[in-house]
Amino acid sequence: MVATASKSPKAKSRAHVRVWWAMLLVAAVSAGCTRRGGEAGTSGAPVVEIRDADGQPTLSVRRIDGGLRWLDLAGHTQGDLFAKDGRIVTTRGGQEGEALTADKEAVDALAIRRPGGHRLLLARVGGALRLGDGAGIPVARIRAEGDNGAVAYDAGGLIVASARSAGGRIVLSDSAGHTTGFVTGSASVERAALIMLGMLLPAERAILLAY
Repeated sequence: MVATASKSPKAKSRAHVRVWWAMLLVAAVSAGCTRRGGEAGTSGAPVVEIRDADGQPTLSVRRIDGGLRWLDLAGHTQGDLFAKDGRIVTTRGGQEGEALTADKEAVDALAIRRPGGHRLLLARVGGALRLGDGAGIPVARIRAEGDNGAVAYDAGGLIVASARSAGGRIVLSDSAGHTTGFVTGSASVERAALIMLGMLLPAERAILLAY
């Protein structure tokens, strides 16, 4: 029968230290992976994302606990969006302050309020999406075109931009038909055409695409 040598107290201590360091290393690697995946509370995959003609992201909306977070082209958090009591509230740094808000009145009905009281009203009228000012005067109209496209018109009826589904994403074009960017994620083609309006703030684009 072969005798088995028992470990000395010093050897056991060294083994425990090695196990402790291994556990610490695993925890550190896991934390690093979490940070690389996005900011705290932000999931990896974007809900919707706008990219320029070169494919570089310019605005990204990602899911967080209880709401959405929108980030700029550098990946920096610009604000959070929370829906509560029928209202979409934007916050920065956890504070509402003079934040932009929106009342979701129906599937295609939003009342966006900017700081200072200026309003934008989105509604479906006669089969088209219409964006109006606080007095209800039309600013732009978006009409569906075929099965997978939409065109945005200004108040005078001139084409401002267009959008169409192609290859699993939405292709954005200017009034001359030149590709200006792409939208990926869960946005509709009509809303994608709408965000091409130059008058919209980034937070308004995030709301219009995500809600």
